[in-house]
Parts: sequence; structure tokens; C-alpha cells
Amino acid sequence: MIYHPYLIPDRIDKNELLDRDEIALNDAAKSFDDLRKINRFLGGVGVYNKTLFRLLRVYPPSQHISMLDVGTGSGDMSGEVLKRCRSQRMNITLTGLDVQPKFLQLAKRRHTGTNGFNLIVSDAFTMPFNDNSFDVVISNLVLHHYYDRAGEFLEEMYRITRHAIVINDLLRHTIPLLFFKLYSPFFVKSPITRYDG
Repeated sequence: MIYHPYLIPDRIDKNELLDRDEIALNDAAKSFDDLRKINRFLGGVGVYNKTLFRLLRVYPPSQHISMLDVGTGSGDMSGEVLKRCRSQRMNITLTGLDVQPKFLQLAKRRHTGTNGFNLIVSDAFTMPFNDNSFDVVISNLVLHHYYDRAGEFLEEMYRITRHAIVINDLLRHTIPLLFFKLYSPFFVKSPITRYDG
């Protein structure tokens, strides 16, 4: 798909508010609540349903699947994936990795008692895993944070996966931006999400 340059907004080279260390845990939690709704109703979960689960169908039901979610944040997409896998009786363990310990605090709080869901603090460029450690590596709305290091990010994911990588991320274009501005009053409560969007 080719877009005319005037339809693509200029890139803003600033950290998103959610990426800043000084963001309070409660403020981060509100922004992740927004992101969970956006993923559920505006595409993220649907993307995984169309791509990830088509891929997972090739595994025999009895086979154990190990999965890594790079940049898991509060673990909401990981939780959705696990719930769907369990409903289809898949034998899966999922590890959520994030560079922000406070995001993993939220993930732990939100997914207490979820079996087969482990959490690791690490950056995405030197992950503490051996080569070919996971069957599948996923990442949701993370790659655009590493615009200048995308190649390194992908190489590290490739290093640790045995079978497949599934990435869901943003499309920079005027139409999604207008769509976000139009529908964000219905989905977005946090000023952090509004600013970052």
C-alpha cells in the first residue's frame, strides 16, 4: 500500500509520556486501561486473532508452546492471548518482558493467579534468554518506540525465537490519526493516552 507524503504526519521525536520514568503508577494504570479498550475495540486483539491464532493452529493440541511478549506493559494483551489459548485448550506458557518494573507491578496485580504467566524485567536489546528460547515471540505497540533501533530490536527477537515473530504496531497516517481524535473521547480517559496518541 502506497501513501502520498502529505497524508503521513511528521514524526514527533519526543518520548511518549508513558515512557517516562517519573510517571506515577496510578497514572500509568489509567493509561493502560485506555490501551486495553483501544486494543479490544479498535484492532489489537483482532490482529492477534487473525494472525497469531492462525499460526498457533499448526501446533498439535498436546504440544507445549512457549511464548514471549516483548514490551508487555501491564500484561493486558498477554492476558487476552492466554485466555484465548486456554479456551482452545492449548498448552502454553507466556513470559511478559518489559524494561519498566512498575509496569510489571501492574501486570502482576492484574493477572495474579494466572497460571503459566511469568514476568521478567529487561530491555528489548539484550534479553536474558538463550538463542531459540521461545516458540513464538509477540510484541504489541512497542516497535515504534524504537524507531532508530528497529533493526536491533528485530534481530534480538529473531535470535530468541524458534518458529515465529508476530508484531502489531501503528500505521503513521492521517486517517488513523483523525480516527483516533474522533473516537478517543469515547475510549480515552487518561490525559497521558490523549497526549501520546
